[in-house]
Amino acid sequence: MNSTIQNVFKTRYFLIAITVSFFNISCTHLEPSASEWKPKRGHSYSVEFENAMDSAKTGNPSSQLDIGLMYYFGRGVKISLDDAWLWICRSADEGNYADAQFAIGNLAQLGEIPAWENMDVSRYTKLRFALYYYRKASVQGHEKAMLEMARVDEEMSSTNPYIDSQTANVASQYQYRPLAKKGIAEAQYSLGLLLSQVEPFSDYHKPSREAFLWLSIAKINGIKKAGKKLRELASFMPTRSYCPIKVLVSRCLESNYQNCSFDPPNNPKCLTEIELYGH
Repeated sequence: MNSTIQNVFKTRYFLIAITVSFFNISCTHLEPSASEWKPKRGHSYSVEFENAMDSAKTGNPSSQLDIGLMYYFGRGVKISLDDAWLWICRSADEGNYADAQFAIGNLAQLGEIPAWENMDVSRYTKLRFALYYYRKASVQGHEKAMLEMARVDEEMSSTNPYIDSQTANVASQYQYRPLAKKGIAEAQYSLGLLLSQVEPFSDYHKPSREAFLWLSIAKINGIKKAGKKLRELASFMPTRSYCPIKVLVSRCLESNYQNCSFDPPNNPKCLTEIELYGH
């Protein structure tokens, strides 16, 4: 990763730390404590909710997340965003539970945090909150959080007026590439899409040809819109040579995405689009 991109990430996470500190995002101080929870008079609760609550009060982070989601969706209890936030946040902070941290990231992206109800919170601030919790979950190996973190990074980079589009594109590629190599189809599609946005200038231009590689793999792995993007690219560049793509795709799949390096073509005879894409 070059120094420009390193500076982009350093600046971003410094700003995240300031934002988190300023808004006091930690929920460990919230009341009531788990041991003090009691049913509200006049409210009805399902057996599933009461059983989950008994477990949540012992400090079980999985049950605390369940309680939070029940409050959020109104499953077995009356909907309450305040209670949902309290229990999900308790699971995320006190229990260091990756699924709860992922849920907090989702809530932040949606702007559904009680403290923000009467505030004009910018989209950028919401993304910084989300990124903070996605990173905590990602450290624990939560793949969905890794993917969302890459998506948030992409949005933040693309809307940052101080970063040129090429640097933003390369920075986002850096986030998606390791996820693509983990076999995450959505990341493979996103990586291919970013690579396709690089202006090609020759038949053997690496980024545009690599876009075909990752979009082809994403299509094989069930991302239907990848096929649409492949057809779109082929229609704009019908004379370009894509002969090695089929071989590269096979090699990449056979190596479980570890050998996806891009070799220059050495065969001037090209496969037709029908042979390559199976239309």
